[in-house]
Amino acid sequence: EVSCIESDDYDRIGSRRTFGVEMETDTCDDHYEWARGHGWACCDDGSINGKEFVSPVLSGNAGYDSAKDFINRMGRMGCTVSEDCGFHLHIGVSDVSTDGIKSIALAYHYARNVFEAWVDKSRRDTYYARRNEGSKHGHSDQWGYDDIINSEHPNGCPKQSTRYVWINWKAYDRFKTFEVRSHEPTCDGNAVCNWIRLHTEFADIFGKMTPRQVVRKFRHLTDKQIVRELRVMMNETVIDYYT
Repeated sequence: EVSCIESDDYDRIGSRRTFGVEMETDTCDDHYEWARGHGWACCDDGSINGKEFVSPVLSGNAGYDSAKDFINRMGRMGCTVSEDCGFHLHIGVSDVSTDGIKSIALAYHYARNVFEAWVDKSRRDTYYARRNEGSKHGHSDQWGYDDIINSEHPNGCPKQSTRYVWINWKAYDRFKTFEVRSHEPTCDGNAVCNWIRLHTEFADIFGKMTPRQVVRKFRHLTDKQIVRELRVMMNETVIDYYT
């Protein structure tokens, strides 16, 4: 049984969508019992020196508060991060139609440069969080406009043979989520929670659109124009955090 932290109140998170976070560390004590006491898991990961903390399924204000409290406690308990670490966010999309999945993927495709500008330079097109198109780390796992529109996945997800893409759609088959892998490592609960608000709302908005609507809205816009569009469509304070 998958553990959950959820509530029926959504005013702080702004979305009813489920989410989950994975926090990699460079140094920390084991903290297995401490993590378990908060409903989180503490795991080994061969790619990092420390531990990886994994949340249960989260939603609503209770999930938002759990993420913020846990991550701030990581910093207070002496956990540290380095460029070898990452912060990964899962967004639940089990309720989104096939066209809605394609629309979300298209919106991320068009807004990729915008999202890159909102993370640290060290996290732009890394081996473990590659660009979906034009990556310097190989070509076999990229997806662009044609791959999204012509996807044969039963739920509309772009085809990937690896999870190491900045938006990882392979997560859908196992968890009914997509995974955002591009954010720099952090022990800042405010940074994590704003990232959660940004991507849950992004999925809410574009998951209700058709692919044609997304193409019509974004295809000919510059990056600056896309930011202006997002500011109109989304919670302005979330966008202001990055601009």
